[in-house]
Amino acid sequence: AIQRKTTQIFHKFYFPNDTYENIEVDSCNKAKDLSVRIAKHIQLKSVKGFAFFVKIQDKILSLPENEFFFDFIRHLSELTSKTKSGQSGRNLNYQVYFMKKLWVDTVPGQDRQADIVFHYSQELPKYIRGYHQCTRDEAAELAALIYRSRYGDNASNLSSSLADLLPKVFLKMASSVDWKRHILSYYHKGSFMSREEAKVQFLKVIYKWPTFGSAFFEVKQTGDNKIPEKLIIAINKNGIILIEPERKGYKMDDLLTSYISYFLNEAN
Repeated sequence: AIQRKTTQIFHKFYFPNDTYENIEVDSCNKAKDLSVRIAKHIQLKSVKGFAFFVKIQDKILSLPENEFFFDFIRHLSELTSKTKSGQSGRNLNYQVYFMKKLWVDTVPGQDRQADIVFHYSQELPKYIRGYHQCTRDEAAELAALIYRSRYGDNASNLSSSLADLLPKVFLKMASSVDWKRHILSYYHKGSFMSREEAKVQFLKVIYKWPTFGSAFFEVKQTGDNKIPEKLIIAINKNGIILIEPERKGYKMDDLLTSYISYFLNEAN
């Protein structure tokens, strides 16, 4: 993870779009210092809402912005690599991710680079898992945008890609032939878009939904027979929304006004 060049130290930082950058890190750098450095390096307009996450073994930990970067890594090493005899291991395998953490002021289209590198890649998996409520027309439009972001003007792979373009619940609503026809109608309407523009447009569509920018948690409840056992909790800037997966309906009576800080523990 670390490459040494004389007095310089370069550390690898991973982004949610499956890319990474080697960024110079000083021993006195705090997380907030590195955020500014990375934002400048990849040309983000703002670092507001971004944070570091360290993946080590089976854990993902958030790096506090006022923590010294190498102190935090060393502390993790001491916690995770000690043997039963109290000896510390020499090698520490970990990865550091730079991702969007808080979506309070996120508006698609305001920062194109952030949309393409972070927002799209973090929101797409949540949509494909079926966490959002949407109409069939919206699903077809989004499928066309996802497809264009991957294949551009080449429509030859559409039939074999349906499972990667639609949530499972929608795949059962129509035949593959009908879905292909429906998606193609939106695909041709967007022929003027580049792959990057399709990603931004995808975000603009889901931005209208009350669950945009949410952290989702699948839970089970046993205390109320009036609601399903399995529920999805969505946490965002509006508060908490309970979603019934079978109906994909929002129980807005359960919307809490308090905002709860959260972090995304999974990119894909």
